[in-house]
Amino acid sequence: MYKIKTKSSAKKRFRITATGKVKMPQAGKRHGMIKRSNAQIRRQRGMAIMSKPDAKIVKSYMPKGFYGRKKNTIRTAKQSVEKSFQYSYRDRRQKKRNFRSLWIQRINAGVREQGLTYSKFINGLNKTKISIDRKILADLAYQNPEAFKSIVKKVQSSLN
Repeated sequence: MYKIKTKSSAKKRFRITATGKVKMPQAGKRHGMIKRSNAQIRRQRGMAIMSKPDAKIVKSYMPKGFYGRKKNTIRTAKQSVEKSFQYSYRDRRQKKRNFRSLWIQRINAGVREQGLTYSKFINGLNKTKISIDRKILADLAYQNPEAFKSIVKKVQSSLN
């Protein structure tokens, strides 16, 4: 792979084409050019296309949306990208928790209008063997209160 220096920008060394490939300067033209033929020198002019595995690594080092050194310096760019991967891993799990708590709040609000608490409602659902998950119950309570009322009435009749 092309050498990436730690305190220099990856954006100076690489270009991303319109098709998403990574172009890099042709390697092996720093010294020994006198011994080479004109055809070799001509072939080493310009830019070369990087291999797919190496391009994947370089693209991860070229973050977008960062300010200052986080986008320019390869060391801090790499750190910020790795940290963003940690955040995305953590937040994919937190998203599930947040939605579940939102659904519970919506169900609780809909149930309290009918004079029940959330825990008694869930207990009644289990007793009547109604197997509707919290996501759908919350959607019913929010979008279609009449249908939700009928479910709550069935649960209340099983509790009494």
